[in-house]
Amino acid sequence: MSNQTVLAKAAEIKVGVPTRFSGDLTDASRWKYSVLAYLHLNKIIYDTDEKKIINALSYMTEGSAAAWAQNFYATAFSTITTPVWGTADKFWEEFDKAFVPVDLAINAMTKLKTIRQGTDLAKFIAEFKTLVAQANIKESISIIHFFENALEPGLQNRVYMKETVPKTFDKWVEAVVQLNANWLRSKAVTQGLHQKPYKSNSNTRYVPKPHVNKDRDPDAMDVDRLSEAERTRYMKEGRCFICAKTGHRSSDSSFHPKKKNVRRQNIEDEETDEDVKDINQVKDF
Repeated sequence: MSNQTVLAKAAEIKVGVPTRFSGDLTDASRWKYSVLAYLHLNKIIYDTDEKKIINALSYMTEGSAAAWAQNFYATAFSTITTPVWGTADKFWEEFDKAFVPVDLAINAMTKLKTIRQGTDLAKFIAEFKTLVAQANIKESISIIHFFENALEPGLQNRVYMKETVPKTFDKWVEAVVQLNANWLRSKAVTQGLHQKPYKSNSNTRYVPKPHVNKDRDPDAMDVDRLSEAERTRYMKEGRCFICAKTGHRSSDSSFHPKKKNVRRQNIEDEETDEDVKDINQVKDF
C-alpha cells in the first residue's frame, strides 16, 4: 500500500486541538506543547517538517503572534517558486526566542537544582519534566544528572545497584517507577495490608466467658458467696463448706481428695478446732 493511499484513508484526529495563540508570553509554553502533542497524535498526516510548521502557523492569527507568523511566511516565500520552511526544530527554536521569556528558562533551571522527590513520585516526575521543558534542556546526560540528584538517596542507590544502569532519561523514569512500586508492595506485605479487614457483626453482642479456675474442685460450692447466716446454719447442721453435704468436713481427704488450692485452703482454715467449738455451742443453744 503506497503512502498516498494511507494518507487518503487517514482521518485527522480532532482531540486536543490547539487554541489560537495571540503572543501571550505567559501562555507560550503551554500552547507550544499542545501543538506538538496534536502533531504527534496525527503524525501520519503531519509527516514532514513543512506540514508541521504550516499547521503551527495556522493558529498564530492574533496579536503579536500574527505579526511574527506574517514575517515567517514572508521569509519562507522569499523565493515564490520554492518556499523554504526549514526544519521543525529550527521553527520552535525561533518561536522560543520570540515568545518564551528568558527568565522562565532561568527560573526553571534554578528549580531543577533544588527540586527534591517527595512522597508523591508521579507528581514529582511530572513537575520535573515540566521544568526540563521550560529550561529547554535537550542533552540527556544533563537531564539525568538533575533527575538522579533530585531522587531520594535510597531510591537512587537501588537504581545504581541494578544489573544494567539506565542510559537514557526515559529508562531512568521507568526504573524508578518500577522500584518504587516494588517497595510499596513489600511494605504492604510487611504491614499486613494485603489481609482482608475484619468486619464485626454489629448484631452480635459480646458476652465474656466466665473465668474458670482449673484447680478448683468441681463439686465445691462458692464459699465466698455464703452469708454469715448461711455459715452459721452450715455449722449448726454439720454441713461441709465445700459440697454442703453432712457427715464430713471440707478437710476430710476421703471426701475431697483433690489437690488443695488457695480457696480450699482458706475454707479449711475456717474449720479449725475453734470452729468446732462454735458448732458445739450452736448445737447446745
